[in-house]
Amino acid sequence: MQVAQRKLLVFGLLGAFATQGALVYGDTKASRLVPLNELEMRGRSIYLRHNCAACHQIYGFGGFLGPDLTNAAQRVPRARLVELLTAGNRQMPAFGLGEAEIDAVEAYLRAIDRTGTGVARQRVPPPVGAVTAALQQAVAEVSDPALARGHQVFSTFCASCHVPLRANPLGPNVAPDPTGIAGRLDRAQIDGVLAEGRVARGMPPAPLTAEQRADVVGYLLWLRDIRADLVSRVGDGSAQDLPWWEFR
Repeated sequence: MQVAQRKLLVFGLLGAFATQGALVYGDTKASRLVPLNELEMRGRSIYLRHNCAACHQIYGFGGFLGPDLTNAAQRVPRARLVELLTAGNRQMPAFGLGEAEIDAVEAYLRAIDRTGTGVARQRVPPPVGAVTAALQQAVAEVSDPALARGHQVFSTFCASCHVPLRANPLGPNVAPDPTGIAGRLDRAQIDGVLAEGRVARGMPPAPLTAEQRADVVGYLLWLRDIRADLVSRVGDGSAQDLPWWEFR
C-alpha cells in the first residue's frame, strides 16, 4: 500500500471515530429521562449483584444465553417472574429472592421498559399489552375450557420468549411469532418440540405434562386460525423513525 493511501485510510478512520463520538456525546435523550426512584435503584442493585448481565441484555448490551430484558416487563406475568427469581428455570439458577427483592426487580424492569426498545426494527410491532388484552378477550369470546387452559399454560411458560405478532430476538437466536408456528409444524411436531426442546436454537424442553402440551398445541392451532382477526384488532404496527446511522 502506498504512503498516500495509508495516510488517507488513517484520516478516514479518525474522521469516522470523530463523527461517531459527536453523535454519541451529542445525544441529549438521556438528560430528558426520569431518574430511577429508590425502589427501582434497589432493583438495579439486585440485577447487578447477581450478575444478570452475564446472560441477559438491556438495550442490546450483555450476554446472549437468556432473552433481552429491555421490554420484558410487557410480556412476563408477575407469577412467572416470581417463579424465575425464586426457583430458576433450567439454565437459569435459583436465586431464592424474597418478595421485597422481587418487587424491586419488577420495578426496575418496568422502568427500563418505559425508556426504550431492546432491538432496533424497521417496523414497530403492536404494543405487547394491547396484543395480550386482545388475546384474552378473544379466548373469553370462544368460551372453550381447553383453549383457556392452553392460553394460561402458554402465558406462564412460553410468553416470556414467544411474543404474538413479532419474532423476538434472543441473542443469536430468534423466538418465532407463535401465531405462525402451526403454519409450519403439525401437531406431532409441535408436541415434540415442547417435550424435547430445540437446545441448539436456545429453547429448552418445556416442563409440561402431556395434557398441558396438548392444550398448548390446540392453542397454537387456534392462534394460526385467528391471526388475521388479531391483526385487525390491534393493527400491524407502525413505521419506526430510525436515525440514518442506526441498524435497519
